[in-house]
Amino acid sequence: MKKVVNLSLDDIAEPEVEFRQVATQEGLEELASSIKRIGLIEPIIVTPRGNRYEIISGWRRWKACQMIGKATIKAIIVEKRPREMILMRIHENLFRENVDDISQGIYFKYLQGSFSLSNEDLARLVGKSKSYVEQRLRILHTDEATKAALGGGQINFTVARELTGVQDPDTRGRFLRYAIERGANYLTIREWKRNYLRDQRKGDRLEREGLPRVPTGPVPPLESECSFCRGKFPSEQLIILKSCGRCFEIIKTEEFILSSRGKQEAKK
Repeated sequence: MKKVVNLSLDDIAEPEVEFRQVATQEGLEELASSIKRIGLIEPIIVTPRGNRYEIISGWRRWKACQMIGKATIKAIIVEKRPREMILMRIHENLFRENVDDISQGIYFKYLQGSFSLSNEDLARLVGKSKSYVEQRLRILHTDEATKAALGGGQINFTVARELTGVQDPDTRGRFLRYAIERGANYLTIREWKRNYLRDQRKGDRLEREGLPRVPTGPVPPLESECSFCRGKFPSEQLIILKSCGRCFEIIKTEEFILSSRGKQEAKK
């Protein structure tokens, strides 16, 4: 069993690339309050680096101890070669803590650059599928607004992944706003994207035929179909519903759908 020692916080250096790039102030303050109240339960793990020690695991714990003015911190010192350090950091962070997707992508990119790893090699190293790794590398190339919404918990990774595939910045920004305001899931974003691409292809055809690419006058809002009444509505007016399987089966019953369609047709 590794010996736990008390190290001065001033003798500890941050890792060259920190696995966790997003750490909320609120989360750090809660951790700092807990440490102040009951002490540090789990020591951090460090490795010698010159005259100091580099953090392998426990950056948030170290940061929280700094916030409350502690002079020392409990630590376990390990002697590891670079590749072994990386494997330990992956185990301590990726598999034990809720590390956000952007942080994972940044760290994966660092590993590729440092060790000339292919996507397949990297996937084997971190114990994930190739598609898992590629998706988190791809999310690094999305716009800052989408990354900020993902890092702030306003959207989840699957929504951000779908938004990344929208090339037009204005359209992507509109979809992002709808996703935040209406809670759209990735399937809804995918449908919006499919409709957008269909309209783009239609515009390309009109252009080839020498016709106006877009009609004159106000541009109509993006429309989507209601799953129940089949009516067409502006996408921002549709509401994302969450239901259990039992309630969803009731909603899908023929009587419910016919009633909804009848009400829709009566409005026409």
